[in-house]
Amino acid sequence: MEIEIREIKNSEGKGENRKFVCVRNQHANTEKELVEEISSSCTLTRGDIMATYCATSDVGAEMLGENGCFYLPEIGHFKVSLKNDLPEGSSVEDAKAPHFSVRNISFRPDKSFLQKVAQKAKFSKSRYSSLSQSYTEKEMLDIVKQEVDKNSYVNTRILHLEYGLSNYMARKWLTYFVEKGILNKTGVQRSPIYVLAK
Repeated sequence: MEIEIREIKNSEGKGENRKFVCVRNQHANTEKELVEEISSSCTLTRGDIMATYCATSDVGAEMLGENGCFYLPEIGHFKVSLKNDLPEGSSVEDAKAPHFSVRNISFRPDKSFLQKVAQKAKFSKSRYSSLSQSYTEKEMLDIVKQEVDKNSYVNTRILHLEYGLSNYMARKWLTYFVEKGILNKTGVQRSPIYVLAK
């Protein structure tokens, strides 16, 4: 993951400079990407995975609604936080169900899951000043064709490192050209490459 180190001058008004580190290009996976990742690492079909998603969502919502907490094995605990809409000056005895509502859901990972994430985390200092370079469709197509001519293929890594695209935008452009019939997606599931369609 790409990290960005920021320095805030005169932090908290104490005349001290503080450095903060944050992750850049935080783009969540799509549903399709997650299904493909899971199906490539086990024997479940895409239909099985989608059915499990739906069932987990329904059961999780029911448990959170009834108990205020929900545990997902190997992942962690989800817990409901509440909002109090009790009118000012009201007593505890005046409180009724309509005065309360769900504010948010917090997440606390299992220790083992947190350790897995820590072990798999790889850091690289960001080379770019913005989330992603912007290109027109024609510019991007010219870049893709140029890289295919040079390497016989193009992938997200090339677009990310050589042209300043975030991994998310690189995948989005390549998928777009596949859908338009300009590129074909090939290679292994986890590290696909793209070639010009014949």
